[in-house]
Amino acid sequence: MNDLGAIVLAAGKGTRMRSPRSKLLHPLLGEYLVYYPLRALYDAGVRRLVIVVGHGADEVRAAIAGMAFLSDAKIDFVVQEPQRGTGHAVQVALDGISALEGVKAPPREWVIACGDSPHLDDKAIARLIEARRGAKVVVLAARVADPTGYGRMIEESGRLERIVEHKDANERERAVNVVNAGAYAVEHAFLSAAVKALQPKNAQNELYLTDIVPAAPAAERKLCVADAPECVLGVNSQHELMRSTALVQAAIVRRWHEGGVTIEAEDVTIGPRVTIDPGAFIQRGVTLLGATHVSAAAVIEHHAHLDNVRVAEGARVRAFTYAEDSEIGPRAQVGPVSRLRSGSVLEEGAEVGNFCEVKKTRVKAKAKAHHVSYLGDAEIGSGTNIGAGTIICNYNGFTKPFSRIGADVFIGSNSTLVAPVNIEDRAYVAAGSVITEPVPSDALALGRARQTNKDGYAKELKERLKKDKK
Repeated sequence: MNDLGAIVLAAGKGTRMRSPRSKLLHPLLGEYLVYYPLRALYDAGVRRLVIVVGHGADEVRAAIAGMAFLSDAKIDFVVQEPQRGTGHAVQVALDGISALEGVKAPPREWVIACGDSPHLDDKAIARLIEARRGAKVVVLAARVADPTGYGRMIEESGRLERIVEHKDANERERAVNVVNAGAYAVEHAFLSAAVKALQPKNAQNELYLTDIVPAAPAAERKLCVADAPECVLGVNSQHELMRSTALVQAAIVRRWHEGGVTIEAEDVTIGPRVTIDPGAFIQRGVTLLGATHVSAAAVIEHHAHLDNVRVAEGARVRAFTYAEDSEIGPRAQVGPVSRLRSGSVLEEGAEVGNFCEVKKTRVKAKAKAHHVSYLGDAEIGSGTNIGAGTIICNYNGFTKPFSRIGADVFIGSNSTLVAPVNIEDRAYVAAGSVITEPVPSDALALGRARQTNKDGYAKELKERLKKDKK
């Protein structure tokens, strides 16, 4: 941890986003924009992070603190205020860590990356770190067809001479198509001295981090050209966010295709933390987000939306199902047009059908709720059948009591089960019942009001209603 650290530049407002939210907290496939460079750094082996925040600092801190994959990383936040460029941001970072209590020695080497770089991957960072051997500073670059707007990498006699921002470049320099990707690997001692010497000699009157390059001896500054030209792409506007979303999504789909997953159309949304086993089948319009996992032989039908859902082998999620923070067991089925809310578990072979909502409920093996039901804060025993229109009244205005329905129970259609209710194994609840008391094993429960018929009253009622209407 003491040998390698990363400084992540995450202070900018992102004015061109035209949004009150920090640019870094805009969503890209269900994750914050800043997730992507942080994940790349972590996967490249970096466990010491100094994150420079500014606009929306509290929200950015909270978002990063909530990223579970960083649980074993050492993270410090420093505030850049005012914001006077990338060089100033690194100055603030180095000053901040030197002042932190308990930090005895900084890392010997820093990777510097931008928080709005969703295409920077761990392979490029690993190459950058490897290239720094024998150098004071290495800059990640890419060769692009259109370099407009990017900093140009100016070389002399095969050596990196300097980096010139587009606004400050002359005509010859603007013709260079090798551009700055915004990531660096730098020796700490050199970086500390170089950023202190920076001067705002540019059109923006800012301290550019790129100006540290000429401060290194010619033989100790290097260029590391990435394989993928898109690694230079940052996000500075809503349109660029949409462009990056499409590129990241295409790469994710390609990876799963190559891994043996059938994804039948391009209009899917699959987040970077999603995992899918070979042999799974994903239909068009599907959204898979968070830590969703889809097992082999599972089918996710069109326009289903799953967020943090585990789908076991052979399960089927039918069209237009919405599920979150739930588990769907082996060969279980849910939908079409159903909802699994947080804490729902369908065990092996369980079936939840159309227009059903399940919340914080375990539906045990081969239990069924096929039509228009609400099951909340309950356990449904194995083999039980829940009739159409059944609801569990799980909220009394203050608490949500737990209900238990045993195994092989039959709940007739249009039943209302008032929580907390306990219906034991093999009981039978007649259709249309309101159940407020426990039902013993093998008992028949009827909770209906007595029916009364009034002969001839229908005709009289219709005549009266006609008069009232006039």
